[in-house]
Amino acid sequence: APQYDVAQNRIERSRPERNGASPFRFGYLGRLHPAKGVELLLRSFLALSPGKAELWVAGRGDPDYEAKLKGMVAGRDGVRWLGFVTPEELLKSVDVLVVPSLLHETFSLVALEAMSNGVPVVGAGRGAIPEVLGEAGGIFDPDKPGALEAQLVRCLERPDEVRAMSQRAKNRAKLFSLENMLSGYLRVYETLLEEAAL
Repeated sequence: APQYDVAQNRIERSRPERNGASPFRFGYLGRLHPAKGVELLLRSFLALSPGKAELWVAGRGDPDYEAKLKGMVAGRDGVRWLGFVTPEELLKSVDVLVVPSLLHETFSLVALEAMSNGVPVVGAGRGAIPEVLGEAGGIFDPDKPGALEAQLVRCLERPDEVRAMSQRAKNRAKLFSLENMLSGYLRVYETLLEEAAL
């Protein structure tokens, strides 16, 4: 059966640039659940030299699990727990969003939202995350020890590359615009009508 490519979802926004503000700030936005890879993110962040970066965690989960996560980083400066905030609140405040999901996500709306705001994304190489990011973000294997940490270090050591990722992210997000989505659907319908006329 033929397959048709149609852009999914639509989010188009812009954010004020942090313009290299210090310290470098990583962010996580989503549900606090073991399958979302938050523990992996915290372990990877803890492996960084203290004072090099901050990690802002936005989201809620089971209170016992949240307490476990907070216990993992107790005594470490630079981790900020925000609870529930709007995506805009977090995305205007971080340099890179990390999507460490251990699930095979069918689509990563949070990654697309970050990209459309010009926030580069480092994402797990699972499910649709690599497809959404394309060449606009960093991909890591969540099963490979040190892979996420290496991506975080890369962001810290290569600020010019992070700025370039920001522009690529904005451009990539445009592929998922409403106009492109509707154009894709129209192409599918036209193709189906042509095939039906044969």
